[in-house]
Amino acid sequence: MGFRKPADDAAIRGPGFLHLRTRDVHGALSQLTHHGVRHLMVEGGPTVAGAFLRAGVVDEVFTYVAPILLGDGTPMLPSLGIPTLAEASRWQLDPAGGVGLTQLGADIRLHLRPEEIAGRSELFPTSPDTPLHDSPARAASHDQEPPCSQE
Repeated sequence: MGFRKPADDAAIRGPGFLHLRTRDVHGALSQLTHHGVRHLMVEGGPTVAGAFLRAGVVDEVFTYVAPILLGDGTPMLPSLGIPTLAEASRWQLDPAGGVGLTQLGADIRLHLRPEEIAGRSELFPTSPDTPLHDSPARAASHDQEPPCSQE
């Protein structure tokens, strides 16, 4: 996903490789659905993770915490436009597979799911009167480019 063409010798290339030439999360998911993809694991840095979270399409998070203090540096996520803790999306440990929190050496892996609010998953904060699909975060669209190509 993105406008830059991956290198011809990139390790990611292989059977089923699909380059989506877009930064629009919903457009990318639509294209993937068209190609038969029903489940997707997104792996990336702050920009990619933030885009999917802002789009409200994340239903599960695996994140790691290490006992290392770095100080200044790249944040885990860019701004999600959440001005107060009261408006933050809430996540809870998911005991799927028996464990929501796992110690791996000195590191900790957290398996999180959105908290259930009024019988629905809260994927991204909205006002109580706003249906999830009408969230301003979901309405935002990014640069449009040719859809995709199998390279």
